[in-house]
Amino acid sequence: MKSFVLILLYVSGTVSAQNNFNYLDINNVKAGISATWPMHYVPATGNASYEVPIGGGVHSDFATGLWLGGYDAANQLHEAAQTYRQSGDDFWPGPLDTTNAGITSAVSNQYNRVWKLNQTDINAFITNYGNGNVQNGSYTPVSDLVSWPAQGTGAQTKNMAPFVDVNHNHVYDP
Repeated sequence: MKSFVLILLYVSGTVSAQNNFNYLDINNVKAGISATWPMHYVPATGNASYEVPIGGGVHSDFATGLWLGGYDAANQLHEAAQTYRQSGDDFWPGPLDTTNAGITSAVSNQYNRVWKLNQTDINAFITNYGNGNVQNGSYTPVSDLVSWPAQGTGAQTKNMAPFVDVNHNHVYDP
């Protein structure tokens, strides 16, 4: 079974803590994923959460952070790196405003979560959609499928997370 996890990040800002942690558990690996903390780390307990094999009690990684860097047109280096948050934060959840590269705390709080879907969720939706059960209300898709952040609003990017547009209306409407 394939699993999909989506985390949207932006650089710098403020956001309040929420329940934004889930596991990517596939191929005998159980990896903790959070929208605001280092990957493979359980913020609530401070424990490692990259376990191979699942149930074996062996954690080959304590915490993993995203590090990005690059040079601008003036050859100035810019970096963003997530460590253990001892001295600030470089990554926060949510899409940037495309006109000013900013974000509000309300938008960031909206995206301070992890969406998790697996192949079974998608196949159940496809089957029930094909049978008319979605349209007549007799089947309710899983909440992460319904709330999938496929498209931004306002000045946010319009294409945030991939989806299949079956009716070709360019709108995410499960």
